[in-house]
Amino acid sequence: MFELAVIFLAAIILLVVWLRQPVPQNVGRTLSNSSIPERERALVTRAAPKHLVVAPMKISPTKTVIFHPSESRHLSSPSVSVATDRWFLPEDFVVFDLETTGFSPKTAEIIEIGAIRISRDFSRRESFQTILKIEGSLPRKITQITGITRKMINSEGRDPKEAVQKFADFIGDLPLVAYNVSFDQSFILPAAAACGIKLRNDFDCALKKARLAWPDRTSYKLVDIARDAQLSDEGTHRALGDARRALIVYAAAMTILHSADRPK
Repeated sequence: MFELAVIFLAAIILLVVWLRQPVPQNVGRTLSNSSIPERERALVTRAAPKHLVVAPMKISPTKTVIFHPSESRHLSSPSVSVATDRWFLPEDFVVFDLETTGFSPKTAEIIEIGAIRISRDFSRRESFQTILKIEGSLPRKITQITGITRKMINSEGRDPKEAVQKFADFIGDLPLVAYNVSFDQSFILPAAAACGIKLRNDFDCALKKARLAWPDRTSYKLVDIARDAQLSDEGTHRALGDARRALIVYAAAMTILHSADRPK
C-alpha cells in the first residue's frame, strides 16, 4: 500500500499542476492537454477534514474512487511528500520513450518518439510526440502491441533525421530519463549520430530507481507497475503514454529513495 500511495500522490500532483497551467506554445509536433486522458482531468486532491484522496484510476466517466484515510495515511507524511519536497529531482528534465520495430538497433528502427519536458516544481511542462517513417517492414506483432500501422507511418511519419533533430531541439542539454534507459539509448544515440548530433545529456533509468524503491516486487514491467497502481492504461505501448507513466513512477521512486536524506 505504501508504494501505491506514493505513486498515486505523484500522479495526482502532476495531473493537477498540468491542468492548472496554460497550454504551452507548441514546439514541433507537441502535445499538451491532449496527452492527459479525459477521465483523469477531473481527478484532484481534496483538502477535506479526513484528507480524502481522489486517485487517478481507469474508471468510467461517472465513477470516482475515494480512498479511506487509513489507506492514504502515508500521503500526508513529510518523508514522502512529493508536493513540497522535490530537491532530489533535476531542476528541469525530460522523460522520454521510444517505440521501435524490434529489440536490436542493428536491425530495428524507431517508429515513434514521445517525451515530456518538465521542471522540478512541475510549473513548466511541454510534451513532444512524433511518428517516424521507416525503410524496413513493420512487423504485425508491433502493430498489435502499439496500434501503429503502416498507414499511420505513411501518412503521419516524419523523415527520421527531421524527427530526431526536432527531438534534439526539444531536449536541449537537459537530463534524460527513460524506463529501461539502456534500450532507448541503444536506439536514440546512433539515430542522433546519423544526423550529426552527439547527445551529451546525462541519462537516468526509471526502471533502476523502481527496483531500488520497491525491492520486493515480482515484476518491474512498466505496464505491471501502472496496473498495480491503477494508473490509466490509455496510450499503453505508445511513446507519450508510456513516458507519462514512467514520469509518475520515477517521481514516486525518487521520493522514496531520498525521503531519509533530505537536506536539513
